[in-house]
Amino acid sequence: MKSFRFSLQALLTLRQRQENIAQEEYARTLRSQRSAESSLDQADRAMTAGWAALSQMVENGCTVADITRQRDYCRLLAEQRDDAIKGVEVAKLHAKLAMQLMLDARRQRELVDKTRDKQHDRHLRLVQVAEHKFNDEMAARRVMPMLSLTCLHSTAEI
Repeated sequence: MKSFRFSLQALLTLRQRQENIAQEEYARTLRSQRSAESSLDQADRAMTAGWAALSQMVENGCTVADITRQRDYCRLLAEQRDDAIKGVEVAKLHAKLAMQLMLDARRQRELVDKTRDKQHDRHLRLVQVAEHKFNDEMAARRVMPMLSLTCLHSTAEI
């Protein structure tokens, strides 16, 4: 009997490629999210250091112009931190969407896998039936000559 050949192999290959692409995209968005979170941590540290420096300047006593300049710098750092927070939120959203696309691609591939498994099981059953039929025919061929000899031997005695 012929070896198994999946009729939808091209579709399975396509679904596997789509799943791989979706997995790579998800991994990329996770790296992007980690990068955004790292940027947020850096912005947090810079802002904290800026406000600490401003407090130190006030305690040590310095000119109003220096304090104003440092305060403006701290506000700029706070804006950068807010931008970093928004960047993390956007990166998380992209990662969430990429995960959904990856899961959808996996489901699509699993559907084709299930169809392949069913076709393969059917093929195995057909092979089993063909082998059983072949074995039955071979056994019948062995029995037929014996029956002929038995019939000849019986008629010779009569």
